[in-house]
Amino acid sequence: MAPRVTSVSTPVAHLVGPGKLNVINGRLAFSTGKAAPLRLDPATLRTLFCYGPVGVSDEAMRALFQHDVEVAWLSAAGQRCRGRLVRSDPSTTALRLQQYQVLTDPKLKLLFARHVVLEKICSQIAAGRHYQRHGHPHAKGLLRKLRRLRKQAAWASDVEALRGIEGAASHAWFRFFGKLLCPPSSAPSITGAQLLFAVGSRTLRWHDAHR
Repeated sequence: MAPRVTSVSTPVAHLVGPGKLNVINGRLAFSTGKAAPLRLDPATLRTLFCYGPVGVSDEAMRALFQHDVEVAWLSAAGQRCRGRLVRSDPSTTALRLQQYQVLTDPKLKLLFARHVVLEKICSQIAAGRHYQRHGHPHAKGLLRKLRRLRKQAAWASDVEALRGIEGAASHAWFRFFGKLLCPPSSAPSITGAQLLFAVGSRTLRWHDAHR
């Protein structure tokens, strides 16, 4: 059995409750009562995400303030933010304001949106080529449509047009992906779990090959 990690030095940490954050020997220590506390170095910690009921002792709160650690309390599944602990003058405020200011320029907004959409379509084309090389009968039609959409995205004149192109590319990809989940009529009968496992394995192999 691999040894359990009990001390971590990281800029971002995720704590899953129920549990409580305390301070032990100058380090933050998160305990759930089921195992040895997980210790965190407050000098390197910048952001802390707490899921479910995670309490913070007074001493731990002082350490978080002292080291300018931002904390977010989320629901157990991480779907809702219950509250946040942030600096009144975070160092990233000026940078974020500059980013917002840049995106008020229609030309720069279009440039950024085009880059995002083109990168997404190019990744779908790369995946489509993989399935084409493996003989999937519907890959050729997918690639033809994605290449046409890639050309349209490169010449799109506004963000709304890019949204439509991105939506069309997503529709084409997921329609093709649905066909991946449907075995040929001549194939032997397999269960849904076996089918999902086979598609997942092929996807993982493709990602491993393109790292």
